[in-house]
Amino acid sequence: MPSAGLGTGGYWAGNQSAVYAGVRLALSLGYRHLDTALGYRTQGALARAIDDSKVAREDLFLVSKVPGGLNGSETAHAIEQSLAELRTTTIDLMLIHFPGSWAGVGSPSLRQESWRALEAAWARGQLRAIGVSHFCPRHVEDLLKLGGKAPIAVNQVEYHCGMGPSSVNQTDGPGFDRLRGILFESFMPFCGQCHDDELLNGELTTGIGKAHGKTGAQVALRWLVQQGIPVIPRSG
Repeated sequence: MPSAGLGTGGYWAGNQSAVYAGVRLALSLGYRHLDTALGYRTQGALARAIDDSKVAREDLFLVSKVPGGLNGSETAHAIEQSLAELRTTTIDLMLIHFPGSWAGVGSPSLRQESWRALEAAWARGQLRAIGVSHFCPRHVEDLLKLGGKAPIAVNQVEYHCGMGPSSVNQTDGPGFDRLRGILFESFMPFCGQCHDDELLNGELTTGIGKAHGKTGAQVALRWLVQQGIPVIPRSG
């Protein structure tokens, strides 16, 4: 998996023209790691951008997510829908987007059902790897209890240098996942504690950057990648 990818959610969610243009530009600049989700409503536009870019599918690392809070059959349907929308027979990494639904529906048993459905698609070769997103340690433990054949490859979590001790518990950081063989991945690496441009233009990162001839954004990214943490900057 390339260490840096392009996120297609955020302000791009549901905006087909913005996603198409943005992905075409990203691919022309050398991006090969693309991150989407069924819930973003951008998979079709992303697939068209890939087709029109002429970049070979085997050169791309394609990530998608099924919604949280689904049972086994609903998860299986979401996987098939994503494969169809992305116009591919294999997705490189599929994540459970959230421990529950955005409406708050979720439970250990539903998480386990959803994971079993991902495992089945992995066994069929439709998914090269499977993982989770937004999962805290207790949610991860729900899946580890299953003792499944497919490893939890990735946990994608908001994590950045603007997070102080009050906003991240150490057990929710990279250490917990690494001890269990799970790759910890950061989304929204430019997000400050108040979800503003603090990590792009604030003193925390630009002050360090001035000493090294770098921008605030470069400092924020370096803080993560030098720890071996892949990054998915959001699209807007």
